[in-house]
This record gives sequence, C-alpha cells and structure tokens, in this order.
Amino acid sequence: MQYTVYEVPRIISATGLDCLETWVDASYATHGDMRGHTGAVSTLGKGVVHTKSSKQKMNTKSSTETEV
Repeated sequence: MQYTVYEVPRIISATGLDCLETWVDASYATHGDMRGHTGAVSTLGKGVVHTKSSKQKMNTKSSTETEV
C-alpha cells in the first residue's frame, strides 16, 4: 500500500513509563559562521515522542568542544 506524506501512519507505543531513551548528537562547523548544530530525539519504546534540532549559540574550536 502506498501512502502520501500526510497519510503515513504514526505508530507510537510505550514499553513502560520508566523506559525513556534520549539520543543527542552535535556536528562541528555546520553553518557558514562556523557554529555547530545539535539534535536530540526521545522515545518511550516504539516511535518518537519528542525531537529537537537547533543551531548552537557560540562558536567552538573543535568537534569535541561542540559535543560538550
């Protein structure tokens, strides 16, 4: 079965309220002004319940500093 972008089913379920998992990552000098970018995603089991992506507010000197 083919779906359009607006018809794709969203599947979210929780394996338990004590099973919140969050992944965060950053990339160094992604933007033209040498600022990094950070992204995060949270899940309670199957399906994403929250996402966040943003440009960092300060310039960093290394990829390690960007991750911190």
